[in-house]
Amino acid sequence: MDVPPARLVRGLLAGRLEEALGSKTIWLCASCYTCSARCPNDIDFARVADALRTIVLREGRAPADKRIGALHKTFLDDVRRRGRIHEPTFIGFFKLATFDFTSDMDLGLAMFLKGKLPLFPRGVKDKKAVKAAFALEKKAPEENK
Repeated sequence: MDVPPARLVRGLLAGRLEEALGSKTIWLCASCYTCSARCPNDIDFARVADALRTIVLREGRAPADKRIGALHKTFLDDVRRRGRIHEPTFIGFFKLATFDFTSDMDLGLAMFLKGKLPLFPRGVKDKKAVKAAFALEKKAPEENK
């Protein structure tokens, strides 16, 4: 991370939004909520990082790290399409977005041969709920209150 989460939050409190929006840190947050659960100041950094990523994407800005931005967009697009990730499709679109076609090829083949990459995608039963969740995400923040 280029900016530690605590420093990023202090910067936000001091009004340095541009620094936070341009940070790689918000894209590297895995949203595992470990830091949020352990924070002695009850700051939900995972939610802060998610909100900052949303602002970057809504404003049409380029993420600080193009590969991570491509990963984030590809992941959400795949979930939006079928409600869950289909790893081969996700990997294919990510490789197209980054023009990195050969790295990890040996790992991908090994995973496929061990049956870890399903050939055909599965969907979710309640596709309307997935569609509704993404519709909420598109609303302005004040509308979601």
